[in-house]
Amino acid sequence: MQNFSNFSALRESNKLEYKSARGGFPSSFWETYSAFCNTDGGLVVLGAKEGPDGLPVPSGMAASHKMEKELWDGLNNRKKVSANVLLDSDVTVEQVGESSIMVVRVPRASRELRPVFINNDMLGGSYRRNGEGDYHCTRREVNAMVRDSYPSDIDKRVLDGIDMDAFDTESVRAYRQEFRDERSPHPWVDLEDEEFLVRLGAAGRSNKDGRLHPTHAGLLMFGQEWRITDEYPEYFLDCRQVVGGERWDNRIVSSSGEWSGNVYDYFHRAYRMLADSLPVPFHLDENMRRIDGTPQHKAVREALANALIHADYYDRCGIVAIRYTDRVEIRNPGGLRMSVEEIVAGGMSDARNGTLMKMFNLIGVGEKAGSGFDVMRASTRSARRPDPSITERHEPDVVTLVLPLETSGLKYAQGIANASRDFESQSHYQAEKRAASGKTSGKRKNERQIAILSLANERKGVTSADVGELLGVSQPRARAIVHDLVEAGLLKRRGDGRSTYYEPTHPKE
Repeated sequence: MQNFSNFSALRESNKLEYKSARGGFPSSFWETYSAFCNTDGGLVVLGAKEGPDGLPVPSGMAASHKMEKELWDGLNNRKKVSANVLLDSDVTVEQVGESSIMVVRVPRASRELRPVFINNDMLGGSYRRNGEGDYHCTRREVNAMVRDSYPSDIDKRVLDGIDMDAFDTESVRAYRQEFRDERSPHPWVDLEDEEFLVRLGAAGRSNKDGRLHPTHAGLLMFGQEWRITDEYPEYFLDCRQVVGGERWDNRIVSSSGEWSGNVYDYFHRAYRMLADSLPVPFHLDENMRRIDGTPQHKAVREALANALIHADYYDRCGIVAIRYTDRVEIRNPGGLRMSVEEIVAGGMSDARNGTLMKMFNLIGVGEKAGSGFDVMRASTRSARRPDPSITERHEPDVVTLVLPLETSGLKYAQGIANASRDFESQSHYQAEKRAASGKTSGKRKNERQIAILSLANERKGVTSADVGELLGVSQPRARAIVHDLVEAGLLKRRGDGRSTYYEPTHPKE
C-alpha cells in the first residue's frame, strides 16, 4: 500500500496516475482502470494533477460521496466496463493538507477476466500501461488475452486438419523410452503407440471424421517442425551459447531441418547446451551409480521446461534460451498468467499449456506444480549467487527469466572461447598429416577437446585426473577421452605409471 505521508514527492509512474477531479468524476479514469487491470495494477489518485516539475499538485474534487457513487455505478455497469475487480477496501478518501483525494487501488485482473475493456468495445476499449501512459491494445494483444482466458487444458483440443503422420516417430520412441525408465512399472508402458499417445493427451479422436489426430500439445511435443508451423506459423525455438566475445559460439534452431524441431527434442538439446560445463561433484548413490544432478542442473531443467510449458506459441516471438558464462537467460512469448509476486512466492501454478506440463511431469521434469521458482532460488542460493528474476514486457508480450549460475567451475566454457583460435592451426596441421599418410581418424574436434587442449597448453601438460575434474566425469571416462586425443595426435604421453601426464602436440613436430 502506498504511503501518502510524502505525497508531494510521489511522481507519476507505471503504477501511479494522478487525475484532476475538480469538475467531477474524470472520464479518463476508465482508460487507466482498463490499463492497470490488463498490466500490473496500480493506483489512481483522483483530486490531484501532475505539476510542471512532475510532482503532484492537489486540485480538489467534488463531494467525495458523489464521486464514490459514480465510481461504483460505473464499475457495476457492464456497458461501461467489462469487469469489476475492486473491493470496498480498494477505494479510500485521504486528506493531504487541506485537500481531499480519492485513492483507487486497481489490482491486476485475473486472466479469466482479461482483457478488461470499456464502453462495451473489446478491441477499441482495451488498454495497457506503458511507462507513464495508457495505450490502446493491438488486435494481437487482445487476441492473446482472450486465448489466456480459456482453461489451461486447451492444448488438449484435437487438430482435425492434421494427420498422425505429423508426429516424428523417433521423438515418440525416445519419449516412450524415457517414460519407461522413469515410470516403470506403469500400465501405459506396454501400450501400442497410438493408444499411448491418446492416454498421454497427445492424440484424440475427432468428432468430425472419427479418426485419430494430434492434439495441440501432441503436435508441439512430437510433431515435425514443418508440420507444427501449419498450426503455429510463428513457431520458433532458439538456443545459444555465448561464452566468448562473439555473437554466439554455438546455436541450434528449430527451423534448421537437421532435427525434428519439436518441443521434446529441443528440450533435450537445449538443456545439454545450457547445462554444459556446470560443475558436477563426483558422488555415487546407494547402487554405486554416479549422481549427475545438482541444484544448478535441476534449476536449468526447470527454467527451460517452464518456458516451454508457459509459452504462447501463436505469438510472434519465439523461445530464445541463451547460456552465458555466469547465467542463463530464457525468453518466451506470452505474458504472465499470474503476477510476479505470486510466482516468486511459489505454491501456485497456472500453465498456459497444461497438457504439455503433464507430458513433462510424466518423465520427471517439473514434478511439483508451483515449485519451479523455489527450485531455481534454491540453486542460486546454494551457489551464493543473486536470486533468479522474472520480468514481463508488452507489445509484444515476452517474459524473461534470468538464472544466475556459479562461475567458479566454468573453466570448460571459458576454455572453449579462449582456445578455439589457438588450436585451429594445430588441428588443421594434424588433419593434413593424417590425410597425407592416408589415415583418417573419423573424429572431429569438439568443444571438450578444445577445453582440454586449452588447459594442457596453460599448464604445459595435464593428467587424466585434471581432465576428470575439468569435465566433471569419472576417471575411466576421463582416461578414455585422453586416449582419443592421443590417438588423434592432439596430445602426447609423457612419463610412466603415476607420473604419466599429457602435453599438447606442437604443429612443428
